[in-house]
Amino acid sequence: MPKDPTSTEGSLGSVPKKTNDDSFQLGFEKILEHAQKKKCSQDTEISEDGQILLLVGNCKEISISGTGNMIVADNARSVEISGAGNIVAVKSVRQVDVSGIGNVVAWRSSDTRSTDSGQSNSLGRHALDGVELAF
Repeated sequence: MPKDPTSTEGSLGSVPKKTNDDSFQLGFEKILEHAQKKKCSQDTEISEDGQILLLVGNCKEISISGTGNMIVADNARSVEISGAGNIVAVKSVRQVDVSGIGNVVAWRSSDTRSTDSGQSNSLGRHALDGVELAF
């Protein structure tokens, strides 16, 4: 019997039937509810796994090599990810470079440049569309 096309059940659990008009803001706020504050420095390195962070201050370069992190920030000059399974939302960022696997990186700024030399990554202004955040 064919699967009901209106079903929200998938093989890996619930999948949203449709995306919200502002998935970036909803995702940003949901991560923010659970985040611990971490002060940004010139070069902020996140190599731990499973962190939920709000980066505060003047974030210049954010480098993420850990796995399974959820990170939000207002702005950064650049974000570089070599880890796996990270979810990152930055309101304004100039450059995003991803070489890891299965990362989601979303931003609001319209002039962001990005490169993806990894696998199964989702980058862009609508990268959080359909992403279910579980804590």
